[in-house]
Amino acid sequence: MAPASAGRSQISGEAAVLIAWLILGIADVATLAYVARGSAPVQNRLGHCFFDLGYFLACGLVGYALVWAWKRWGPQFRLADLAGITALALAVASVTLTTDLEHMSHRLSGRFSAGLILAASVTGVAMGIPVAAATGHILRRLELRAVGVGAGVIGQIANHFFLKADYPGAHLFWGGACVTLVATSIAGTRWPTVLDPVRTRLSSPAVRLAVIAVLVAAGAGSILVRPSPLVAALLQRYSGSFLPPYVSRVHSRTSRVGDIDKNADPQWFRQRAGMPAIPPGPALVGKDAIIVLIGVDALRADLVNSGQYDQVLPALARLRSESVVFTNARANGSQTVYSLATLFAGTHFSQQYWTKRRAKGKSLLPHADPTPRFPAQLTNAGVLTINYSGARWMRNDWGIVAGFGEEHWVKDPGHRYSRAHVVAAALAEGLRTVGPEPTFMFTHFLDPHAPYNLSEREGSSFERYLGECALADEEIGKLLNIIDSDQGLESRTTVIVIADHGEAFGEHNSIRHATTLYDELLRVPLLVRVPDVAARVVDTPVSLVDLGPTILDLYEQPTPAHIIGQTLVPFLRGEPYQPTRPFIAEGRLKRAMILQDGTKIIEDTRQNVLELYDLNTDPGEAHNLVNDAERLETPLNTLLRFFEVHRIRRPGYEIPYRP
Repeated sequence: MAPASAGRSQISGEAAVLIAWLILGIADVATLAYVARGSAPVQNRLGHCFFDLGYFLACGLVGYALVWAWKRWGPQFRLADLAGITALALAVASVTLTTDLEHMSHRLSGRFSAGLILAASVTGVAMGIPVAAATGHILRRLELRAVGVGAGVIGQIANHFFLKADYPGAHLFWGGACVTLVATSIAGTRWPTVLDPVRTRLSSPAVRLAVIAVLVAAGAGSILVRPSPLVAALLQRYSGSFLPPYVSRVHSRTSRVGDIDKNADPQWFRQRAGMPAIPPGPALVGKDAIIVLIGVDALRADLVNSGQYDQVLPALARLRSESVVFTNARANGSQTVYSLATLFAGTHFSQQYWTKRRAKGKSLLPHADPTPRFPAQLTNAGVLTINYSGARWMRNDWGIVAGFGEEHWVKDPGHRYSRAHVVAAALAEGLRTVGPEPTFMFTHFLDPHAPYNLSEREGSSFERYLGECALADEEIGKLLNIIDSDQGLESRTTVIVIADHGEAFGEHNSIRHATTLYDELLRVPLLVRVPDVAARVVDTPVSLVDLGPTILDLYEQPTPAHIIGQTLVPFLRGEPYQPTRPFIAEGRLKRAMILQDGTKIIEDTRQNVLELYDLNTDPGEAHNLVNDAERLETPLNTLLRFFEVHRIRRPGYEIPYRP
């Protein structure tokens, strides 16, 4: 920070920092008042704004102290100020940005190592702070300080509208750059004459000490006092308020475990090791059955189940009319890796062993997790199991999709992920040449994925996304035609279509997927077409973790006790049936549970935030009931008990954060 010019009427460097934080805090609160309108009762939104402004004040006071100390004991020349700012930015970046950018660096690695890309990315983002400082200094010299202040305020407002619900470190540095720009733009300038009465009063040591005491108490109180659960959830929802993700970690986590839901089946809340396998039910398909499991990335449930998009997705509409349709199906994570790893292992993320593997770009993977995958059990039972993969990480040795006896990485030159028509062509050839043995085939179409640029459909993000869903739909239609045109295939082949997760388009202030566990991301289509089984609609809540037991059951194989899922075959037979296993979803150290009565609880263990919804009366999860302590107690105890019983226990292993 440039030192203040001589003259008592000038704004000192330390005062400029405090003022900058307060200016942006006020701008942020004003923005929150707009973007969070209607999201909660007024008193909670006021609490939201109070704590948010308190965090800005606390940071301003810390900044004031740091600049004061630097001016008192640091080198007294301008380049030293810039060097100090740069060093501080790099130090903070090494702590806050590494987790944000690590996953991105793995995805971009190729010619350069992931480590080099990560280091360059962290450094590049961190350098935004000294660049902002230099820019503010230049603007002040050009008498354009108002431009610097205005740009900083506008930048902080914009902080709410990019990378929603994601990349907290990036939001922190964007906000830090805005603060730095404002502070360096006003440091050394004269105080406005309108503030002379205030400055006169502050010239009294007693008044100045009292004001400082009040500000410190307010700033420290906002950090140390834990907001109500609903206010805490609101603070985390709007990522432009870039401080709550870090302040929340000051507070202790919830750890009590009392009585669980009386309607919960106790068998799912105790260790399952040593329990007997669950035998299959009566045969529903032939000994030579073919089962084709097709996943479609990011396919929202409402696109398939509502019928509103049948003209755009005619193959899925046709399949819906011929299938058992599970209208209340959910994925067990809002990101492909979590969802598919749970589907094939039958266990949840916190039960699995995820470690980094150098050969895979140091990505965090379940490649060393010892849990048996259900395709391996089928292979051992004489079923031909084949995976047609459109991505290198969707193969056996990566652990996410694993257990197949035969796998084909279907490459599509020039594309990061193989497009649906390329992968579907390989699967179609496999269908045409299938032998008399029982066969299980899997593929996952990755076309529907941001930035939604694969189809010719134009318009909004949603319209372009819909165009990519249509690409997958077209290939599903071709595969259905191949099956239905061959009597030998038609009489043998069960077709299952799922999605790994949904996609958000502004719900809960989020876009795309992976960042939340709300139902716009967890609700997925699940269509099961079985030869000679009548089409029907099933509204009972089910889960993708139920697919392993279902496919094992169809092949008359027992379900191992470790699988936290239950077969759906009774639904296919048309029998009355109610699964009793709890619904669980996980991702980014968030975890969710839906109880038998429709209550949904979400816990973010990284940010110490709880949410509670009644899906029966509030399917859109708009009204967080978490402040109702009595209503929260049983769902929270039930969630904590499940994860305490089932989490992985290995010496020295902690459940990792995977972005």
